[in-house]
Amino acid sequence: MTLSRALLVGILGIATPALALAHDTWLAATARVEPRALLRMELSSGGAFPDLEHPIEPDRLVASACRIGGKDVAMGVGPRWQYALRLRAWMAEPGIAVCRVALGPRTLDLAPDEVAHYLDEIGATATVGPLWKKSPGRWRETYTKHAKAIVRVGDTPDESWREPVGLGLELVPLGDPTRLRAGDALALRVLKDGRPLAGLPLRAVTRGRAPAFVTTDANGEASIPLPAGGPWLIAGTELRASPARPGEWESDFTTLTLDVAR
Repeated sequence: MTLSRALLVGILGIATPALALAHDTWLAATARVEPRALLRMELSSGGAFPDLEHPIEPDRLVASACRIGGKDVAMGVGPRWQYALRLRAWMAEPGIAVCRVALGPRTLDLAPDEVAHYLDEIGATATVGPLWKKSPGRWRETYTKHAKAIVRVGDTPDESWREPVGLGLELVPLGDPTRLRAGDALALRVLKDGRPLAGLPLRAVTRGRAPAFVTTDANGEASIPLPAGGPWLIAGTELRASPARPGEWESDFTTLTLDVAR
């Protein structure tokens, strides 16, 4: 199944204030390719996964590669088109490719009347909402983005999917995500700088369904039901008060995209 209007990476952008404030960013790819073929991907942002809307500028990439068979494969960048930045990687050997992208920091300003909706979108109302209400002035946030997509290359067994790839905030499956079928649950662990992150809200998004939320446990783990087949986006946002800039905020956004068999 082709996910060229569907797969990879979750995070922040500005649409109309009454709609999505927390855009998802993802890397779109086919769910499967054969060995000795070029894996083509598209990096895009939008508020209605899996529809591509806004391309990512090439100069925002600070890291990009695919891990397969325990080894990293370089990712080529370009060209940029109307809805996405095109990326590619040569899949010389069979296995399971875990492709990742990290984007550099940017700063976001929100009007006070936009903040409650934004916190609700990312599942941070209960944790950050009370802090915000103590000083509800201008919202300024410096954020980074991290994303992964997983693609099967041929049929050779490979457990690259279970290896962290070093993103600052990373979703790591605990079972082979290329074998998921509708009705299964995805078990995963969230790592922040390589350590399990407890209490992080995660969103599961697919076309035609309201986002479903789960929260990581004390071990940074969660189980996410996937009731329908097709492309899915798992997204999390770790939002915190800035230790260096009082009254401002910092965040890391992360996404994992995958295809679920129908």
